[in-house]
Amino acid sequence: MIFKPIERIQIKGGIYFRSVMLNKGEVVDQHTHDHDHATYIGSGKARLLIDGKPEGEYQAGDAVEIKGGVKHAFEVLEDRTILACVWPESIGETF
Repeated sequence: MIFKPIERIQIKGGIYFRSVMLNKGEVVDQHTHDHDHATYIGSGKARLLIDGKPEGEYQAGDAVEIKGGVKHAFEVLEDRTILACVWPESIGETF
């Protein structure tokens, strides 16, 4: 099944959420943030890469803490995987 990635940005309760739904094999390109944040796996499964090296596999219900300034990426391991980056609204939109 092929479908177009779905992205949503919401601010709820003072928290910024940026979520994306992706297919198996797709990658969230390596990037950094100036601040600490978390990525929540809403469904499916993904592999976290730090500086291009595998750091672990995470599945629906897992949250991953990523420190500011750390180069990271995600490789999606199952269709319809939802990844949501989360941080305080006060930091602003920094993606």
